[in-house]
Amino acid sequence: AEGQHGGSVHVVRAPDLPAAEWFAVNEPYNLAGLFDRLEVSPFVSWLTESMWERPGQDHEHSWLVLVHVDAEQGVPVPASIGPVTDRVLCGGWMVAADGSVLAGAAVFLDGTAADADGVAAELADRIAAESTISVCAWRRGGRPDPQ
Repeated sequence: AEGQHGGSVHVVRAPDLPAAEWFAVNEPYNLAGLFDRLEVSPFVSWLTESMWERPGQDHEHSWLVLVHVDAEQGVPVPASIGPVTDRVLCGGWMVAADGSVLAGAAVFLDGTAADADGVAAELADRIAAESTISVCAWRRGGRPDPQ
């Protein structure tokens, strides 16, 4: 519903998976019991800069395109990067804990709903495996990387 918090996605730089899991478990909304579930996945970014350094286009209309692939399918992690335009603020492959197979993708972008749907379609074509794709309105939050 309008104005309700639907979840959080954090892309953090952590020394290892246990450190990322610690961050997620201790995230304030998680500690408050607001999440139905919690997922932590290694993330292979397509970009060298953070979302705070990306140009973006329209801070009023931002989207998250999230793809989940069952790692048991054994889909190799694509060698190429996914869709990257000036509208993409953050994007990358989510991989299994050992990095060997694809677990999905996450793309944060500014633009229209049609832009987000286009990214979803491109990801579906690139992954070419059974997957669940969701596109939802997203709003920037969090903190810039202090590094």
